[in-house]
Amino acid sequence: MSTGNNDSERVARYLDGELNEQQIQAFEAELKKNLSLQEELRLQQKAEKLILEHFEEERQKKLWASYKELTKDADIVEKPLPKTPNKTIYWLKRISIAATIIAATYFVFLIATMPTTNDIIQFGIENRQLVEVERTKTPAKINTESSIAQLEKEVNENPTLLKQLELSDLYLENQQYEKAKMLLEQMHQSINNKHPKYYDIQWALANTYLVNKQYDKAIQNYQEVIDNNALNETKLTTAKKHLRTLKIKQKLGLL
Repeated sequence: MSTGNNDSERVARYLDGELNEQQIQAFEAELKKNLSLQEELRLQQKAEKLILEHFEEERQKKLWASYKELTKDADIVEKPLPKTPNKTIYWLKRISIAATIIAATYFVFLIATMPTTNDIIQFGIENRQLVEVERTKTPAKINTESSIAQLEKEVNENPTLLKQLELSDLYLENQQYEKAKMLLEQMHQSINNKHPKYYDIQWALANTYLVNKQYDKAIQNYQEVIDNNALNETKLTTAKKHLRTLKIKQKLGLL
C-alpha cells in the first residue's frame, strides 16, 4: 500500500507530465479506486490553481509598475514658473511629458493586444503539415478513439514514418499533446535535417512544447524552423510575429 508521501510524489509527477504512457495508464487506473490518491490529486490541483492565480496577480502588478515607471515624470509637480520664463524649456518639458504618457499608453496597449499563448498554439496546430491529406472534419468525433487505437496498433507492429506522422496528426487534432510530443521527439531524433519532413515535425514539436509550458524549447524549435525558411511566406510572417511575442513575454516574466 502506498504511503502518503509516495502518493504526493506520484501525483506531482502526473501533473507535471513526467510519467510515461504506461505509468499514466497505471496511475489513472489506480486513481479510479484509490480515494486517498483522488484526494491528493484534488488538493494538488487546488494548490496549482491558487499558485496560477497568484502569478496572474503578480503579472498585473508588473504591468502596472512598468506603466508607472514610464509615466513617473508626468506626476512631478512643477515649480511655479518665474516671471520671465524660458518658453522653449517650458514647452520642451510639456512635450517630453506628453511623449512619455503616449509611450507608456502604447506599451500597455502593445502588451494587451499581443497574441495569447493559446492564439500561437492554435496557429501552430492549424498550420502543421505532417500529412498532406484532407481530413474530413465532422461535428462529432465518432471514430476518433477507434482511429487512434487502430493507428497505435499499426505503429507498434510496423513503425513506418508515414504511420507515425498520421498518428501524431491525430494526437494533435484531439489535443493529446503529451502523446504527440513523445512520438514527435522520437521521429525528430530518427531523421536528419535533410529529410523533407524534418522541419514539419520540428514545427509540430514546438507547438507541443508550448502547450506543455516548456517555453525555452518551444522558442528554440520555432526559431530553427523560421531560420531555415521551412514555411511559406504568409505563415513565416505570422510565425516570426508569434516568436517575437513569446520572447517579449518571456523577458517580461509574463509566461
